[in-house]
Amino acid sequence: MQQETQTGSAGIPIRPWLAAEAVHVPPGSCGYAPPFPALPSTLVALDLLLAGASVDLDRLVSAVRTDPGFTAEVLRLSHRHLRRDPLSLQTSIVHLGQNTLRRATQIVPVWTRGLSHTRICRLRWRLKRTRLVALAAEAASACIGDISPESAYLAGLLHDLPGLTCLGQGCHCTVTEFQPSLEAWNLPEQLVEVMRWHRQPWYAPPEHTVLAQRIAAVRAWVNEIQLSSTSLSAGWRERVCRRSEWERLPNCMEVLHELSGKLDAWRLWSLD
Repeated sequence: MQQETQTGSAGIPIRPWLAAEAVHVPPGSCGYAPPFPALPSTLVALDLLLAGASVDLDRLVSAVRTDPGFTAEVLRLSHRHLRRDPLSLQTSIVHLGQNTLRRATQIVPVWTRGLSHTRICRLRWRLKRTRLVALAAEAASACIGDISPESAYLAGLLHDLPGLTCLGQGCHCTVTEFQPSLEAWNLPEQLVEVMRWHRQPWYAPPEHTVLAQRIAAVRAWVNEIQLSSTSLSAGWRERVCRRSEWERLPNCMEVLHELSGKLDAWRLWSLD
């Protein structure tokens, strides 16, 4: 059967809906190949938004940007033709077009399919954490003014993508082996380097060090506030400021105040 080729909104041919091209996966790398999985709630929301003749772009972007897997899939599909810095999820969605997005919702795997209740609970916890890391990275970068808030948000949202993907798809990688493949995943290099080095940002390539350090710092902050707690323990600010990742953050106290002011609203949002 001859495979179908579609075009995006810019008239650029979109490859048939296959997994990534076969490439050599280095030893110790995650062997997962796209398409990336999406949450059931994301697919339902997108199906409703894409059903009409016209689409509310803001609502569409809002639905996509809460889901690390579908966000990664949108960026993967558009990255071959939209190699831009700073990153923009909205630009990627516009480039792909309504028909391509609709087909994506029908092809991508579902994150929770076949998982036990215990693994689903674990997945939800990690999704909650990664959403908060994304929001914190966005707010911190807007406060400091050195990195595009959108780029910081996307780096935060996707920083744990290998772990989330492997958890949902039964991959047998261990945490220390997560090495996303730049070639197989076809994602922007800065996002792949943040996935690879957010636990050890000092090893990131020089051009990506600041972004990797930003994600490491806000992840340390999210870990310290213990996501599910309703109140913060005494001395948590001091513990955060003493962390090596946080000490390298410019305007530390100003950023900490900004993040603290948004925390309650973020906790509610991350549960949606």
